[in-house]
Amino acid sequence: MKNLKISALAALVACISTPVFAKTDLNQFITDSIKSSDKVHSLELLANNDQINQRSEEMYYIPTIKAGVVASTNFKKDKKGKLDFNGNKAVSQTFDLRTTLWSDSVSDRIGLADDRFGASKSDVLIQKNNIKAQLTTTLYSIKLYEDLIKEGKIILTKAENINKNIIKKVDGGLAKSSDKTTSKVLLSEMDNAILATSMKIKQLKLSAEQVSGMKYPTDIRITDGEIAALISTTPSSTIENNYELQKKSFAKDMSRRSVGLADSWIGVDAYARTKYDVLNTELQGKDTEFGIQVNIDIFDPSKFWKKRTAANQYKSESYSYDQMRNDLAIGLESQKSILKSNIALLESEKESIKIKRKLIRERQNEYEINVTSLYELIQSWNSYYTAVQQMTDTKVTILNTIMSIKVMTGDL
Repeated sequence: MKNLKISALAALVACISTPVFAKTDLNQFITDSIKSSDKVHSLELLANNDQINQRSEEMYYIPTIKAGVVASTNFKKDKKGKLDFNGNKAVSQTFDLRTTLWSDSVSDRIGLADDRFGASKSDVLIQKNNIKAQLTTTLYSIKLYEDLIKEGKIILTKAENINKNIIKKVDGGLAKSSDKTTSKVLLSEMDNAILATSMKIKQLKLSAEQVSGMKYPTDIRITDGEIAALISTTPSSTIENNYELQKKSFAKDMSRRSVGLADSWIGVDAYARTKYDVLNTELQGKDTEFGIQVNIDIFDPSKFWKKRTAANQYKSESYSYDQMRNDLAIGLESQKSILKSNIALLESEKESIKIKRKLIRERQNEYEINVTSLYELIQSWNSYYTAVQQMTDTKVTILNTIMSIKVMTGDL
């Protein structure tokens, strides 16, 4: 009985504690955001339609079958010259079957459906990647700025303690009044910087909610190691997997296939048809036939103009594709250059922070032997916080640049 009570208690504790200590995983939050996105749902349905059309074109050989019933009567006069409504009735059933055996447009129709489906899938992937990229950069930025505020509050507390000593010294005539004023200004600057960062976090959280369509999770789990790993990522250098470029490639291929469709001129069908006289219960032999039908467009002016316009559309799409490819290549090099510069800046800022930390220690030692003033110590802390703030902004810029490169290279 004692063991049973212990087991029950352990189970109860497990049930209670699990949701309390559970945290929201970033990847799961992104996945849930994508699943709940109406835009993604809309694009997926359109892609499903294009997939259905693709299968329909691939099964072009499936015959169409039609059946019908015709009831009729002929109004003829009998020998007495009166209209006979009963002797000239007819009821017949018709049956028609037709299937395409071959056409010179089949491969282009199937290819066009494939390309249209590919373009639709690209739209879905583009939207999913945009959500993932925006949420990753936004939530990582929030984490960095929240850490900045934590450190800022610690620094501000230290500065406020120093300021109390300054006030005592000024009141006791051991320090200048300007030291007190300068200290107040420096404290105000740090306080305003923390407030500005808080406002920035609020805006980022609103942005995350807008992109995800979900309430911002206050228990989101993001580690410093995850951010450091992304910052140290070596991004891809190819644009071949860019989904926008792939979609443009499908558009170019669709226009090329349209040229082939406009140039089609021959098709071969198999058909069968029959007619059954219901009243006389017999097949109408003269109306029953089956055979092969060859359709040839000997002269069709509209196809000439369609081919011309389709050819121009293909040229236009080709130029547009080449331009997009060049723009992406240049944009990628530009982003990589920006990334390289900011990484160098980040390393420089890290060294600067080390120096400022050393300066704080030195001024603390100098103050203790009355070589430096207290306001200079506060000034050092203010300078240190400004440096940390600049480094945080640089990290956010690097994160945005890396995610931009990942979107451009299709590497998400």
